[in-house]
Amino acid sequence: MDNKTADHITVTPVQIIDNYKPMLIAGLSREYPSCGPFEVTSLWDEFNRLLLRLPIPNKDITYGLCSDPGAEGGLEYTCGVEISGNWDLPSLPNHISIKQLASHAYAIFEHRGSVTDIRTTCDAIYKEWIPQTEYTTSPEDIDFFFERYGREFDPRRGKGDIQIWIPINTGPGLS
Repeated sequence: MDNKTADHITVTPVQIIDNYKPMLIAGLSREYPSCGPFEVTSLWDEFNRLLLRLPIPNKDITYGLCSDPGAEGGLEYTCGVEISGNWDLPSLPNHISIKQLASHAYAIFEHRGSVTDIRTTCDAIYKEWIPQTEYTTSPEDIDFFFERYGREFDPRRGKGDIQIWIPINTGPGLS
């Protein structure tokens, strides 16, 4: 849940999951430079058109995976859906990216408001919530987070049923 004041947002996780299952995300990826804003609308439009043609079950929950593409900095953004481990990967088109996420602990935050304000929620999580908790996010171990768009998400309005999943290290002695 998040609470907004005039120019400040406070976030509190709606759930902490100690050991969530591994995930396999199939979708479209694009790299963005680290400086300045990045626009993912065209990538989502392209992905949604592709998704209509793919024989993938469970298309009503989608993911926006943000990850570090490597030494050059920036951000890799993947629009995708979860596929099961027994999916026939060679049957997917060549330009589909497959991202494998290991089992992990997550702090889950509800994002209220427009998708255009997600960066504000993420900033509050990383700059305020994490430093005030016993949880850590270590770049050596964790170089991603994802947005989860649920069944009630309205893509036309860009609102509803949005969660931010932040992988966390619980470390020795933390639960």
